[in-house]
Amino acid sequence: MFADEHVGMWSTVDGAVRKLLLPNGRYLAMIAHGEIRHQGEYRIVGTRIEYFDDEGKTGVGVFEDGVMIGASGVPLYPKDALVADDDMGTVFAVAPTARLGVASRAL
Repeated sequence: MFADEHVGMWSTVDGAVRKLLLPNGRYLAMIAHGEIRHQGEYRIVGTRIEYFDDEGKTGVGVFEDGVMIGASGVPLYPKDALVADDDMGTVFAVAPTARLGVASRAL
């Protein structure tokens, strides 16, 4: 089972790691320049996401405060929650409840 609010692109602040959760329960895990590293099925149970890749590997993660955190501890943010401040050379992760331009923390 998957939840619609989780469907879409998730990314590290620097874009080096991205996961695309599709509405049909499939996912693509990519690294820089769009190279696909893993793909397969996912399911979301409560705040936990479970991955089952096409090669038989599995993985888990959790959603906390609108952020996806994988087993490695690397946070992934919904694509629309990343805001660049070109004047400061900074990327901010904007809390899902504060997407009106107020940055929750600088990264």
